[in-house]
Amino acid sequence: MIVENNYFVYEYYIENTQEVFYVGKGKGNRAVTGKRNQFCEDMKTTHDWSHRIIYDSLSEKDAFSKEKELIKFYRDNSDFRITNQTDGGDGVSGLHHSEASKNNISEKSINRWNDESYRSRQTQYRNDPNGAYQSKEFRLKLSEKTSGKNNGNFNNRWTKEQKNHLSMLRKQNELSKGKNNPKAKKVMCIETGEIFDYIGLAKEKYSVKHEASFTVAIDCKTRTCAGLHWVSIKYENLEFFSNESNREKYYIECLIETPNMIPIIRLEDGIIYETKKQLRDILSIGQKMLNKILKTGEEYMGYHYSIIDKNSRT
Repeated sequence: MIVENNYFVYEYYIENTQEVFYVGKGKGNRAVTGKRNQFCEDMKTTHDWSHRIIYDSLSEKDAFSKEKELIKFYRDNSDFRITNQTDGGDGVSGLHHSEASKNNISEKSINRWNDESYRSRQTQYRNDPNGAYQSKEFRLKLSEKTSGKNNGNFNNRWTKEQKNHLSMLRKQNELSKGKNNPKAKKVMCIETGEIFDYIGLAKEKYSVKHEASFTVAIDCKTRTCAGLHWVSIKYENLEFFSNESNREKYYIECLIETPNMIPIIRLEDGIIYETKKQLRDILSIGQKMLNKILKTGEEYMGYHYSIIDKNSRT
């Protein structure tokens, strides 16, 4: 039998007083994941705390032993408010069912299932499409209420005239799409300034599956389609959006109003980076360094950078 020496014993302690309030044993990332008992959680929420590994590279048996020793030590010392509810050495929960308890639970479950009335009661239920449990009797009643003449569509048939009318409408719909539609909207890509006579052309160029994706981006400036911002072009706004400077201002507004988006501008040439991550990747620097550059306004590699906020909209 191979014994794994990958267990450790850890402590939770209050940072400013170094008071230990919990001792645990585990492996992997057990020290920083999961919840402990309510007393321990209360200490964590009311104090600045941290954790440390006390013993490392132990077998599970040795880790249990060390855990028990530490818990006893802190309990015997009145300077510590130890929150462990057991003496340790019994696993994550501190308790295990005995073999007798396991057998008792198993026997009760088997006896319950062998009860015919219980089993028939359980098997008559199933999930309906909405996830609710309905009995067989209920489903039969529902079926009777909506069958035959009780069905709203009972004896409904399309007449020949109705079928021809629907066919004509479908053909008209196909013929009126795109350039043949007098109500087709021109759309412009804010980033490129390119104008499309109707959404279908933009859809084909950018290989977008649904035209509705453009509609959403047009209606909401914080949304994009194919990674770009779009606007519906009308006679009233054509001159405005034809101006590159106006498009840039509109683009900045889109970024500012987008949740979790922090656009940054390079002051020397006006180049805009949509997120901090984008600029970090380009400059090959960490978040701490970037925050310092933005906070102090100091020059970095010949340029200055600034976060664009609402006051930048001019």
